[in-house]
Amino acid sequence: MNAFDLIRRTARSVKVSQPQAKKVVDQLFKEIVIAIQEGESIKIRRFGSFNPTHKKATRCKSIKTGKFVDVPPKNSMGFKMSKILKEELNG
Repeated sequence: MNAFDLIRRTARSVKVSQPQAKKVVDQLFKEIVIAIQEGESIKIRRFGSFNPTHKKATRCKSIKTGKFVDVPPKNSMGFKMSKILKEELNG
């Protein structure tokens, strides 16, 4: 499923136009990104949780060149599905 499919399904299930559903879906993703950027965890009941992670700068050996390179710090996000969702997916 891609974003267009999600918007189309949302519009159909909530009985709104596709442009209205697009605004809602886009805003939902925007709010998730903003919260993660601010270091907040997001917990959606029956679905799962999005958790920000921060990886420190490290020094690694390049496989290609054999030289050591500095890897800058970076932010990432993890997702853990809820127990309920896992049970629904696995029957």
